[in-house]
Amino acid sequence: DDVQLSCVVKWENDKIINELDVTATAGMGLMIVSCKTCAPDIKAVAELNVLGDRLGSAHTQAVLLCLPKANEKLDNIRARCDEMGVKLVDLRQFDREGLRAHFAREGEKLRVGRK
Repeated sequence: DDVQLSCVVKWENDKIINELDVTATAGMGLMIVSCKTCAPDIKAVAELNVLGDRLGSAHTQAVLLCLPKANEKLDNIRARCDEMGVKLVDLRQFDREGLRAHFAREGEKLRVGRK
């Protein structure tokens, strides 16, 4: 099990470089996390979905962690995340301990092969 912050991925034979805010492993599972300080757009969801597909396997979970402004709604993005298999985490719903517990549960799901 491991956690890394600010990982840079340079694809072989490709000029594209991606930065992942957080990567974590639990057992055979991989979690990649993109952090946004506002409501994410559909492009951010699609990019994270593609990164998850390119980096991982059936045991990979892509997570979009965001802190939107109080009046920003996430309904459209939430639906798109659901369609693409990206988990959306709205930081407005958690305090620090609640967020820690949430990711501990998600890590345990990865460890046993569930997303």
